[in-house]
Amino acid sequence: MKQPVQLFLLIGLTKESGHWDRNFILSLQSLFQSDHVVLMDLPGTGKFVDQKSPFRIPLIVRKTRENYVSHIQNHKKRILISISLGGMLAAEWSRLFPEDFHEVVIINSSFRSVSPLRRRLQPEAMKSFIRIF
Repeated sequence: MKQPVQLFLLIGLTKESGHWDRNFILSLQSLFQSDHVVLMDLPGTGKFVDQKSPFRIPLIVRKTRENYVSHIQNHKKRILISISLGGMLAAEWSRLFPEDFHEVVIINSSFRSVSPLRRRLQPEAMKSFIRIF
């Protein structure tokens, strides 16, 4: 019998869990054959809007983990799926607490070493970005 899967979804640093598209969540559940999805909010967002958000990635990870460690079901295969800046948190989380998740999926993240700025912004967007600053 296949081990049950628990999915944890982590969105970018300034978003809350309500930004996840319902159809996307259903597709993930089907793909991973998961009956349990945990939509995670970071300190300062969503249900944790009243919590002060730390300024450093490792501290954000520790606070987020503190908020969600009780959701971890040890008898299930745990997969963390992250998007955007949440990918940086997911990478740090897996480095600090490798036992928490069996797999980590990072989608469309902004790692400088993996994807330089010139590949993340279209030329027209780059012009607007420069004008802002």
